[in-house]
Amino acid sequence: MPLDMEQEYVSHLVAWRSLEEEVVFTINEAVGARAIKIHLIESRIKDLESFVGKAADKNYKDPIEDMVDIVGVRVVVLFKSNLEDIDNIIYNEFDVISKNDKADDANSALGYRSIHYVCEINQSNSGPRYDKILGLKFEIQVRTICMHAWAAVSHYLDYKGDWDVPKDLKGSLQALSGVFHVADSQFEQFFSAREKYHLSISDKEFSQSEEGINLESLSSYLEKKFPKRDSVDKVKISPFVHELRELDVRSFKALDDMINAGAKDLMEVEKKGGNRYSSLGAARVSLGLVSQEYRNMKYDGITRQKMRDTFSTPQDD
Repeated sequence: MPLDMEQEYVSHLVAWRSLEEEVVFTINEAVGARAIKIHLIESRIKDLESFVGKAADKNYKDPIEDMVDIVGVRVVVLFKSNLEDIDNIIYNEFDVISKNDKADDANSALGYRSIHYVCEINQSNSGPRYDKILGLKFEIQVRTICMHAWAAVSHYLDYKGDWDVPKDLKGSLQALSGVFHVADSQFEQFFSAREKYHLSISDKEFSQSEEGINLESLSSYLEKKFPKRDSVDKVKISPFVHELRELDVRSFKALDDMINAGAKDLMEVEKKGGNRYSSLGAARVSLGLVSQEYRNMKYDGITRQKMRDTFSTPQDD
């Protein structure tokens, strides 16, 4: 290993680490601000052996300048529509040098991969935080979770390209790649249909609705019924759907009647406890105030003893 190349690598390592942290932080902040749900963000710095090996393979004259993926970040999204969301973030937050869409390479059995961006930190940034990292290139890969799964599978097959695949296996490999492609499209269609369903039930008059109770419809009901209360994540609402089925409350008209019957006492309970329930907590406590059967139920292994007795402690979950 050339000593000067090793010294070059070591001398830049601190800057690359700072660059890696800055890119990951920037993407995380932008994703959070836009409320985009993603599967993961992962990053790495190419190790010394890989750095030297690639420099030799590519015959780079200036590896530090020419090697654009020493710092690499990968963003794995849930749905194909999120690819555009991340694309907008990358172009808004960084200076994009190039974009290579390898997501659908019809000419390769191993082609269902990802979108690659070569970027630099935006030149508008200044100050000590950016002094060492401005002008350093890095790569961002963006793929869906189906692309990610296919990439992981194909990686362990040890095939670098079509030339590595036995002729008799190429057809099967292409078909398998197609399965992941179809799954990606089906996930996207389901996600779009779910969003349309959510919007359609948001406009319904739940107090007179015989609409069946499920996670989507109950989430919309709680938002509409308690617009001034804190909402909760759907993962917490799911057990409540099960509780209502166990209680044989099947329609929103029945549920709404029970919650309305307990509304006045709910205010007294909150006043006594000095707390304010979330939308889910308000629904649960209201139900418990009018239904002995519900008060006697258990959920997630927790009894409703305090609800049965004094309601001294709000229970949102």
